[in-house]
Amino acid sequence: MGNVTDWVVSKIDPDDGLTVVGRTPSNFLLIKPHNFDPIHVAVIGIKDVILREHVQPLFSNSDKPQFVVNVPSKTLWSGGAISVIFAAPAAFGTLGDLSKAARSGDVTGYRNKNWAFFEQAISQHSNVRSVTRIYDEVFEAHRRKGGALKIALVDGYHVSAEDVRSARDRFGTFDLAVKKTSYGSVTSAAEEAAASMGAEVLTFKGLMQRLRH
Repeated sequence: MGNVTDWVVSKIDPDDGLTVVGRTPSNFLLIKPHNFDPIHVAVIGIKDVILREHVQPLFSNSDKPQFVVNVPSKTLWSGGAISVIFAAPAAFGTLGDLSKAARSGDVTGYRNKNWAFFEQAISQHSNVRSVTRIYDEVFEAHRRKGGALKIALVDGYHVSAEDVRSARDRFGTFDLAVKKTSYGSVTSAAEEAAASMGAEVLTFKGLMQRLRH
């Protein structure tokens, strides 16, 4: 934990409006945003999947973090770990997320807009009874009519077959791969790759239509 914490310290840039001003007894960083009180930041170094048991100890004492950063940033956050963090309450994400959270003035309430938008939209769909979070960018929508659908968010301006295959490697099986951004397109090669896996690749609009039936 010390090494990754030191690495994060080396990456905090005062020019971005953040300054490391100390550490707590639990070795959480005290990071001061411009115009706001210092934030308690926990740094962990999980390489595979961040599980509930990896984050629970962070909140076991009176000295609790408001934000949790993992190094490396590409590690998956499990739904169980996220539930523990949100219940604290606290937030999680990359160094970029930390910077955005700090500037917002509501650190513990911060949510990454890339997945928060989809989580809210899926949850509010008229045919969705509930949503289970599997990973930070993978959800299972339990529909009122029709079976549950496992939904994975994918990057890509023009979503390619490789983007779909990379999502499969990263997340495992899914029913729907959904393009995270509103610009660009979904290629026919991506649709063919998804079909070969027994899945579909959709835009946000397509997702909303697919949840109906």
